[in-house]
Amino acid sequence: MEQENKITIKEESYMASVWKEFRKNRSAVAGCVILILIILLAVGADVIAPYDPYEQNYVDALQWPSMKHLFGTDEFGRDIFSRVLYGARISLMVGVVSVAISCVCGCILGASAGYFGNFYDACVMRCMDVLLAIPSLLLNISIVSALGSGVFNMMLAVGISNIPRYCRIMRASVLQIKSIEYVDAARTAGGSSRWIITRHIIPNCLAPIIVQATLSVGSAIIACAGLSFIGVGISAPTPEWGAMLSNGRDFLRGYSYITLFPGLAIMVTVLALNLMGDGLRDAFDPKLRR
Repeated sequence: MEQENKITIKEESYMASVWKEFRKNRSAVAGCVILILIILLAVGADVIAPYDPYEQNYVDALQWPSMKHLFGTDEFGRDIFSRVLYGARISLMVGVVSVAISCVCGCILGASAGYFGNFYDACVMRCMDVLLAIPSLLLNISIVSALGSGVFNMMLAVGISNIPRYCRIMRASVLQIKSIEYVDAARTAGGSSRWIITRHIIPNCLAPIIVQATLSVGSAIIACAGLSFIGVGISAPTPEWGAMLSNGRDFLRGYSYITLFPGLAIMVTVLALNLMGDGLRDAFDPKLRR
């Protein structure tokens, strides 16, 4: 019991030190606050949005921003502010779920490859090299074209293209940790490979994975918006930021606001995630602490 209490106290003190270092980074805290605000707006879109994002009103079509329509209206008279709010739900969900898919699959493959090594390690890493050799946009388009357009297929495509990134990070961390004394002690005590990997190795490799996941959510949002922009992702009339950019590109000259606000939403969200990810990286790495 005393040993478990010491371990708990040590883990709590480590996380407390990480949080303390994170709070010192004003940019990271600002990014965290902005991200929380965006999440709250997305969750409360049903209450905050003044109009139905799908409702068409041709009388109010192509209206510039005003008190009646804060972000203006599109060519169908739909309120852009409402569509941006509802689009935040889809974009955040797609970013988080796609990163979760790549993170889970990549961590499992990387941890097993680094722990077992030999032929299995070579096979896994060569498969990852093949995926890395294919441009991510081309791979995403190929997967979505094969499976069909839709939210889930787009998340799956972006998740598969990012698996090698997590696999390589996890494998490198496992190769450093698996030769440490407590892993050898667990192996000598008769612990199974699954128990050693899940109980002793993976928990000690989570710091770089958490940082990478935070940074990857922004990249996933941009990737999904890009797929929707070229017409192979989420299709109209679903309110999604990339699809909104695609629909408004024909009105750039006279009605630039149609693409301005979805573009700003993507920029602010990705910026907040990157600031937060940089702060987590500095907080988890003692060498980068101020």
